[in-house]
Amino acid sequence: MSKTKIENIVFLCQKGDKQAQKTLFELYAHKMMFVCKRYFSSEEDCSDVFMEGFMKVFLAIDKYKFTDEKSFSLWVRKIIINHCLNTLKKNNRLLLLDKQMQEEVLEANKEQSKEYFQSQFTQEEIFGCLDKLPKNLKTVFNMLVIDEFSQKEVAQRLETTEGVIKVYAHRARQILKQELEKILNNRQSK
Repeated sequence: MSKTKIENIVFLCQKGDKQAQKTLFELYAHKMMFVCKRYFSSEEDCSDVFMEGFMKVFLAIDKYKFTDEKSFSLWVRKIIINHCLNTLKKNNRLLLLDKQMQEEVLEANKEQSKEYFQSQFTQEEIFGCLDKLPKNLKTVFNMLVIDEFSQKEVAQRLETTEGVIKVYAHRARQILKQELEKILNNRQSK
């Protein structure tokens, strides 16, 4: 979409134009719903958080100073991700590990890379495996690998230590590796 068109839609949304809000919603709904699905397995939870997140976009849009479509898209995405995280935290779905577990896991094998997962498996297989992770591990994995936050940013956002984040990331990768190995074994047995 051209800068002037998206810029115009944002401008009209800032003025409260309902048709522009509908157009903006339709432009970003699929991408932002996909973001929510990475944090919530339940369709109902995902849908609720998605709609609430978009309401936050519309409530804050009058403060947004348009520069380009990419920065606007990132701004919308950030609001949606923050709402997902706040909802998880509010619902006490982010559990923390104790110090001994942190030390144990930090001594374990090196982490698998993002490229390994992408080169060997389809997106559907990866997200299917992600849905099998406990909420806390899934959230950390999403933030680090998919949303590309630093460990420090994740720790600050989730109000915990970087050590906990490292443990969660390691555990998530271990579980994902096991699940993905099952997929590979199923492929080989066919």
